[in-house]
Amino acid sequence: MKTILISFFSLALLFTACENNSDTAGNQTQEPAEQETMTAVSDGLSLSDPELEGKRWIIVEVNGQPVVKSEQMRQTPFIHFHSEDTRVHAYAGCNQMSGTYELAEGNRIRFSALMSTKMACEDMSLEDQMGKIFEQIDNYSISDDMLSLNRARMAPLVRLRAE
Repeated sequence: MKTILISFFSLALLFTACENNSDTAGNQTQEPAEQETMTAVSDGLSLSDPELEGKRWIIVEVNGQPVVKSEQMRQTPFIHFHSEDTRVHAYAGCNQMSGTYELAEGNRIRFSALMSTKMACEDMSLEDQMGKIFEQIDNYSISDDMLSLNRARMAPLVRLRAE
C-alpha cells in the first residue's frame, strides 16, 4: 500500500514540475515580443503632439449634440492624453475609461486596449456613445484650444475644449 501511495505522489510531483517548466518556457518566448514592441515605441515610431498631449480636454459635443454636466456626474466629462506612456484616460459621466493611443503623420490617431470600470449609473447614454466612438476615431484636428476627434472627412464625432 505504501508503494502505491509513494508512486502516486511521485507521479503527481513529476507532472507538476513538467507543467511549471512549460509555463516558464512559454513566458520566455513572449517576453522578447513584448520587448520589441516597447523598443519600437521608444525608438520614435509613435509620434507625439504637445498641442494634444498633457492637457485635459473637456467634452463639449458628441455626434453634434452638446454635452452638459448633469447632477449625477461626479465630474465634467473629459479626455486626457498622457505623452509619457501614450495612455488615454477619460470620464464620460459614470465610469473611468483608459487605454492606449498611437499618433501617426497627418494627425492620425488610433485608440486600443480600451477598458472601463463597470459601475451602473442611471444615465449611461454618453458613456455608451463614447465607447463606440473611440473605435471609429482615426484623425484629429486642433484649432483655437478646440480639439475635434473625427472619422475620415466626416463631421467631428467629438469636440473638446482645452481646460
